[in-house]
Amino acid sequence: MSQELLDAMDRHGRDRVAQVRDPLAGHPDVRVRDVGTAGEPVVFTVATNTHKLMADPRTIPVGTSENGLVDLAGGR
Repeated sequence: MSQELLDAMDRHGRDRVAQVRDPLAGHPDVRVRDVGTAGEPVVFTVATNTHKLMADPRTIPVGTSENGLVDLAGGR
C-alpha cells in the first residue's frame, strides 16, 4: 500500500470519528468519559454492521441494529 493511501485512510478515519464526537457529546443519554475514544468503536461498528446488513439484510432487523448502536455509544 502506498503511503498516500495510508494517509488518506487515516485522515478519513479521523474525520468520521470527529463527525460522531459532537452528537455523542451533545446527547443527554450518552454517558461516556471520553467521546473521542467512544467514537472509535462506534465508527468501526457502524461500518462493519452496515456492510453486514447490506450483504445479508435478513440477519438483524434494522431497528434492533439501531438500538444496539445506541447502546454501544453509551446510551440507555
